[in-house]
Amino acid sequence: MPLRFPSLALALALFGCAGQESPAPHCPDAPARSAPVESVPAASDDPPEALGAANDSVLVGDPPILVAGPLSQLPGDWTVRATDVSSAREGAATLRAFRTGSHDGFDRVVFAFDGDVLPAVHLEYVDRPSRACGSGEAVWLEGEGWLAVRFDPAMAHTEDGEATLAERRERPRMVALREWALTCDFEADVTVVLGLTAPAGYRTAVLRAPLRLVVDVRHGR
Repeated sequence: MPLRFPSLALALALFGCAGQESPAPHCPDAPARSAPVESVPAASDDPPEALGAANDSVLVGDPPILVAGPLSQLPGDWTVRATDVSSAREGAATLRAFRTGSHDGFDRVVFAFDGDVLPAVHLEYVDRPSRACGSGEAVWLEGEGWLAVRFDPAMAHTEDGEATLAERRERPRMVALREWALTCDFEADVTVVLGLTAPAGYRTAVLRAPLRLVVDVRHGR
């Protein structure tokens, strides 16, 4: 079921474009960012948490392209605008794990999938409340900024209907990330909404072995 995201004009207006410290989020109006996932380098035998592995890739530029890492050298290419990452994957990817962590200057969320190709990804700030895709029920999250991360085609359950995530909603209450919730796992659509302290700049990266999407959210605006 398609998920429609309303605008967040008020929140982005509060975010502002002037007087930001360097590097600052991109503020000018422009088309959504996009990049082909299939350009990610081949998987490696690096340990799952080897964040500096040479086969890590990052989104760089506007519109972004995937460039070989390592992740420890992520550029300060933060944005508050919608981001689209296309994919040539056939069949739904299964979301196997979701992790969070706080670092110096940003909070990080990690989505781990099966296979070696990500599904298409759409990231966008949305108005609250978020809506559960099946029932339309309001999902209220902590914070003043809500970043929706949508994967298609994807699922967060097995073929037998068992959930693949231990939790589907948590309140880590970090500096930027206050709460998150799985708001959709229906008809090959998986959406996780991040409840943030405020609408802050974010950046994305793709890690391999296992396949993961990383989303970093800045502390402060």
